[in-house]
Amino acid sequence: MKAIKRFLLFVTVLLCITIFTSIRETKPLIYVQHEVRQQIDHWIDQDSSSIDRQLAIPKKQEFAINNIQMNMSKSDVENKLGHQKRTTTSAYGTTWYTYYDKDYNNFIMVSYIKDRVNALYTNQNLISSKSKIKYSTPKDVVRNRLGEPIDYIKKGRFRFQVKSDEYDIFHKGYIYTTVFYDKHRSNGVTALLQVSENMENRLRRQYGPPSKSLEESFELQDFDLVNTERKQHGLNTLKYSGQVSDTARKHSINMVEKNYFDHNDKEGRSPFDRLKKTA
Repeated sequence: MKAIKRFLLFVTVLLCITIFTSIRETKPLIYVQHEVRQQIDHWIDQDSSSIDRQLAIPKKQEFAINNIQMNMSKSDVENKLGHQKRTTTSAYGTTWYTYYDKDYNNFIMVSYIKDRVNALYTNQNLISSKSKIKYSTPKDVVRNRLGEPIDYIKKGRFRFQVKSDEYDIFHKGYIYTTVFYDKHRSNGVTALLQVSENMENRLRRQYGPPSKSLEESFELQDFDLVNTERKQHGLNTLKYSGQVSDTARKHSINMVEKNYFDHNDKEGRSPFDRLKKTA
């Protein structure tokens, strides 16, 4: 409600300026427009969906996602969230169950071992915690409340470095918690992944063994994550296209074979050029 009041106040001021001032699209004005849009997005993120749901402070675990916690039974999850919208293969050799309402609202991914929650993920404003960490909480606040993140994960004789500027991994209570930050929005929390030690130890290396099932699952997961991000920021969601997926896959293979990373290929063709060619 506060976000709506602020937005209406901003619109009123802008209308007054428009009526009494001749406005030109100058660089300073464009900059101000950009900053205002970002602030409105921030207000929306803080207050989004508060009417539709109440995020309770978890009692058993540090974090909850849409009131779902680690080690919860599958039956309890489905009583709260209903039937999954999609199932895909995870890198841990288990299955991701994807739940959301209608057009990617209240998005959460859950993976089970013996019908108990052993992994959770969301990139929407569904996070609650005992430490009062939630969506958009700044990185320095997260570290102040959770302590120092780990630098590596040990698997057998190997240590895999996990340090990054874009996320922190915390290891506590037999759970690995990865907190992702949005560097374009003041390094605020933008997503949360929790994986049990039992689940993590299924991986003997840093990544899961390649397979056709895993490849197809990653593609569908990427598609879902793009849509959930768009939904979180008030943009229209996308429809799946086999043609677009095939074009993107070929470009990924091309980058691997020619050892580069760019939206444009070595021939200078943009994604739109490549799509036109296959149309």
